Amino acid sequence: MTVKAIPPNSIKAFRYRVHCLENDLWKEKNPICRANLALQLADAAK
Repeated sequence: MTVKAIPPNSIKAFRYRVHCLENDLWKEKNPICRANLALQLADAAK
């Protein structure tokens, strides 16, 4: 089995990061954790 690595600064890597963060933000109930996730998502989206 071959594992394909995604370059960390590629557009695809940023898209995966944003997608994972938005899914986590949608599911999170704790307001402090939601705020932290929102900050991470804003940082990843800029």
